[in-house]
This record gives sequence, structure tokens and C-alpha cells, in this order.
Amino acid sequence: MKELKDFEISEFGKPSTPGIYAVWACNYPFENGIKHLLYIGSCIDLYKRLNNNSHPYKKAFNRFNGIVWVSFIETNNLRENEKYLINKHNPILNRQWR
Repeated sequence: MKELKDFEISEFGKPSTPGIYAVWACNYPFENGIKHLLYIGSCIDLYKRLNNNSHPYKKAFNRFNGIVWVSFIETNNLRENEKYLINKHNPILNRQWR
């Protein structure tokens, strides 16, 4: 299984590959700040999903630059890894689907 520590920090997704992404709120540069996990999701094309201007996290990033961050990992085993990470970390915005 993939772990959040394996994720890369991104400016809203660079690769056009399947993967899992995590959305964070952080009050300082990501490496030094206090991080709060907001959401974990998966998609077939990370770049298309996270660079879509209508994506709610892209809007938050544009409005609060430096507060909302995305980390991602490329993987083909989307649903199993996503479900595992959601159950393990219980992000606040994923709780509504439990």
C-alpha cells in the first residue's frame, strides 16, 4: 500500500498519469508548517483533474496561495490505495461519504 509520506508535493499535479492526491492546508511553506489533511482523492489523469479551474481545490489554491497544497503519488491501483488511505487518515472532507 502507498503511504502519504511517499507522496510528492505539487503545484496541482504535473503528471498525466493515474494516481492518488491529497489536499492539505498548511500555514507556512509545506515542509515547515503545521499540516492538516483535508481530502484524499484519485483520478485517471492527475494533471487534468487538478489543473481544472473549476476544481474546488484549485479555486482554494488560487484564492489562498500558500495555504492549500496538493501532494500526489502515481499508481494504477487507485481504488484500493485510496480507500486504505481514507480509512487510515480520516480526512475531514472525506467523512461525508462514510
